[in-house]
Amino acid sequence: MRQEALIERPAVQPETAKQKKRRRFLKFPKSWGEVKKLGWKFVTAFILFYLIRDTILYILIPYLIARGIFF
Repeated sequence: MRQEALIERPAVQPETAKQKKRRRFLKFPKSWGEVKKLGWKFVTAFILFYLIRDTILYILIPYLIARGIFF
């Protein structure tokens, strides 16, 4: 009989309460019920995300290209 080598897996550290809260906060809601539960926090995060993204895409990158710094 052939003996298979046992693969040791590193010990996984249990998540702290702070890490669990952060992970739950960073998850995108899957239903409207979750959106309603999050309320203004979700709306604020949604607006900020798109504000930052659009500022970079439509203002900062064209400005840097025009100045010759980027490309």
